[in-house]
Amino acid sequence: VSNVPIVGYVLTGKEKSLLIYYFKVKGPLPEPEVQYVPLKNLGSNVVGVFKRLLFTPGRLFKDISKAAKDLAKKGVPVPDVEF
Repeated sequence: VSNVPIVGYVLTGKEKSLLIYYFKVKGPLPEPEVQYVPLKNLGSNVVGVFKRLLFTPGRLFKDISKAAKDLAKKGVPVPDVEF
């Protein structure tokens, strides 16, 4: 899913994963004590999806603007329109 250009970013973010699990490990290496840390990022995942969904249009315009400037530097004719 993370390879799909827009949807992948909205659903997975920079981590490129839908689910992230946190564990706490302590104790000696031969007998470590591993504990699952529940609900550490449950809210942040949901909020992150909505945040990326709302900010994606601005991100797209920023990327398009940057690409147009790069093309103009290379001598490719680009319309003179400011947004």
